[in-house]
Amino acid sequence: MTRRDKSKHLFLQEMSKQMKSLDMLFLGDGLQSEAVRQSVEAHRFFHSWKGSAPVLGLVDIGLLAIKLELEWRWAGDADSCALEQSEWVAKFQEACRASLPYYQQIDLERALRLKEIERSDNNHRVQQPAKEQRLLVVDDDPILRSYLAQNLRLDGYQVDEAGNVEAAKTKLRQNTYHLVTLDLIMEPTMGYELFEFLKQDISLKWIPLIVLSGRNDLPDKVRCFRLGADDYITKPFEMDELVARIARILARMTEFEVMAFRDPLTGLYNRRYIDNQVDMEIKRVQRNPAPLSICFLDIDRFKLINDTYGHQAGDVVLQGLARKLQSALRTSDFVGRYGGEEFIVILPETNAEQARSVMENILFSIRDVPIAKSEGNEYKITFSAGIVEYAGKDEAIEWLCKADSVMYQAKQDGRDRIYIESNMIRDTSSGIIVKKRVLIAEDDEVMRTIIVSLMTSLGYNPIEAADGEVAYELLKNERFDLALIDVIMPNMDGLTLLDKIRNEDHPNIKLMKKIVFSTNKDEQDIHRAFSLGADAFLHKPFSLDELEMKVKQLLEN
Repeated sequence: MTRRDKSKHLFLQEMSKQMKSLDMLFLGDGLQSEAVRQSVEAHRFFHSWKGSAPVLGLVDIGLLAIKLELEWRWAGDADSCALEQSEWVAKFQEACRASLPYYQQIDLERALRLKEIERSDNNHRVQQPAKEQRLLVVDDDPILRSYLAQNLRLDGYQVDEAGNVEAAKTKLRQNTYHLVTLDLIMEPTMGYELFEFLKQDISLKWIPLIVLSGRNDLPDKVRCFRLGADDYITKPFEMDELVARIARILARMTEFEVMAFRDPLTGLYNRRYIDNQVDMEIKRVQRNPAPLSICFLDIDRFKLINDTYGHQAGDVVLQGLARKLQSALRTSDFVGRYGGEEFIVILPETNAEQARSVMENILFSIRDVPIAKSEGNEYKITFSAGIVEYAGKDEAIEWLCKADSVMYQAKQDGRDRIYIESNMIRDTSSGIIVKKRVLIAEDDEVMRTIIVSLMTSLGYNPIEAADGEVAYELLKNERFDLALIDVIMPNMDGLTLLDKIRNEDHPNIKLMKKIVFSTNKDEQDIHRAFSLGADAFLHKPFSLDELEMKVKQLLEN
C-alpha cells in the first residue's frame, strides 16, 4: 500500500468510527435531551471531513461534507448557545431531515473508497474483463442501485443502471448484457413484468437474471424461479456473496456458450448461434433503423488444400483465417463459421459499399501473405464473398440466402473477388440472384475491352456488340439493365439505335438505362441523345472513374 493510500485508509477508518456515533442521529434514535451535544459533534465531524478529504484526494467525500457542514453550521455558531432547548431541538430535527440524503451518499462513498483501497492492497478478488461483461442493475432505490453499480464496477464489470422496469426495457433494447440484477418491489411497475419481456424476445431470453428482494417467503422464491430467475438473494445481503454468485453464473454461461455455440476448431460462433445473431440484428435495426450488412465468405479451392496436404493442413488454414477476420474487424462486428470453409460476417452501422471496402482490405492483405504455417509448409489462400445490405423486409433465412447467392456468383466468375447485391438482380423465372447485365455497343476493340474489364471488376455481366445492328438484335431478344452506346458505329449509329429501341414495346427495354458517349461535342447530338431517351452523355475521352460513377448512379441508386 502506498503512503497516500495508507493515509486515505486511516482517514476512512476514523471516519467509519465517527459515523457509528452519527448513525443514531440520522436513524432517528437520538435523544432530544442529547440534541445539543449531538448537533455540535455532527458539525465538528462534517467540518473536519470537509477540510481533510480533498487533501487526500477524496474529492467526492469532500463535496458532500461541504453540503452537510452547511446544514449543521448553525450548531457551530456562538449565537446558538443562547437558543432555548425547544428551539435547539427544532433546529436539530430539521437539520436531520434536510441532511439525510447527503449523509447516505457520503456513507456510500466512504464504504466504496475503503473497499477500493483494501482490494487494491489485498487483491483478494478475481477481476473480470470489463470489455467483455456488461451488467444491468434494475432497482428503484437510487442509493442501493448506486452502491451495487459502483461495487460491481470495482470488480471490472461494465455496469448500467435502470430505476424502473420501463427504463430497463429501453436499456435492454439498446445494449447487449451478460446478466441482470432485478429488484422485485418497484414503482410504478413490479419487477415481475421484466420476466415476460425477457422471455418474449429471442435475443434476450438467455440473459441470466438474479432477483434481489426484501421478501423471504417461499412462494415468492418459487414463483421467480418458475418465471426464469437464475438466483434469488434476500435483502440485506453481503456484497461479497453477490459478486461471487454473479461470477459463478457468468462462468457457467461461458462454459455453456463454448459447448453449445462455439465451433471447437476455430473458436468462432457456430451455425446455431449465427442464426440467432442474424435474427437479433434484424430485430435491432427494425427497432432502430441503421445500415446493416452481411457477408457470406467461402475459401477458394479449399478442397485442393485438403486433398494435397491433408485435413490437418485444412484445419490450420481455417484457424488462420478465423484469427485474421477477428483481428481485422471491429469489436462491434460479428464473425462466425457457418460450416466447412464458409464464414459469416455481420457488420452493423455499415452499408454494402462500406462492407465491401472492409472485406476487400482483408482479401488484399492475405493474397500474398501465408494465412498459416505448419510442418514447414506455408499456405496462401483467397476467398470469394457476397455482401447484402439489409433492406428492412427480409427474414433472416432470406437475407442469408441472398448473400450466399451473390457469393456463388463471385465464385462462378473466377473466385478471389467480392460482390455486393446492388450489382445483382433476382431472375423472375428462377428466383435466383444473377448479375446485372451491361451491353457495350462500341466498335473500337481496345475501348470495348477496357470497358468490359471495368464492368467485370464492378461485378456486372458485360456483353459486347461491335456494331449497331448486332446491338439492336441483342436488345430486342435479351434483357439488359444498362446499355453503353457509342454514337459512331458501323451498320447503325448510336442515335439511330436509340430511336429504334425507343419504339420497342418491351418492358425490359423501357426499364433499361442508357449512357451515350461520343467524340463529337456538337450540342445537337447531345440534345438529340437525351430526347431519344439517354440517361447520361459522356464526351470521349472520358476517365474510367467518371464512367464508373455514372454507371453506379444509374444501376445502384
